[in-house]
Amino acid sequence: MNKRGNEDLVILHVEDNESDRQLLATALTELGVKATVIAAENAVQAYNHMRTLRTNLPQLVVIDLNLPIIRGQQVLKDFKGDPYWQKVPAVVLSSSQQQKDIDECLAAGAKAYVVKPVVYEDYLAIAKQMLQVVAKARASSSVTNKDIDQLAKPRDPLLGPSASAG
Repeated sequence: MNKRGNEDLVILHVEDNESDRQLLATALTELGVKATVIAAENAVQAYNHMRTLRTNLPQLVVIDLNLPIIRGQQVLKDFKGDPYWQKVPAVVLSSSQQQKDIDECLAAGAKAYVVKPVVYEDYLAIAKQMLQVVAKARASSSVTNKDIDQLAKPRDPLLGPSASAG
């Protein structure tokens, strides 16, 4: 259980682009969510957070694929392979729409794969869906792929190929 309390949402956002990190944080703020977004600009920072946050885990990890030096797929695999972190839901938020990337991330343990939107209003929709995922995780202490399907609805043009189809 997170020691920060139930009122705060804590997200570890592994993303090298500060603007992309800020868009998600701004969307959460606009939705009235009290959130702490811990930034990791690269894999080294993400791995440092893996060690330092083990006793105070965030409720969600958001990972970009296009990180410098070590790609996001490897970071995802390392998070999901760590016994402390494996139950923390991870969502990939990437500009890649390649089916190979989607399949690899879902196989590695990502709960959802979301293609980065091109307009800010779509970040608001994604943030709302992420909040639903976190709420369900808090309520049940475990999140299933069925619970996370809201992030991968085929009707949503932002998501590219449906992550729930495979």
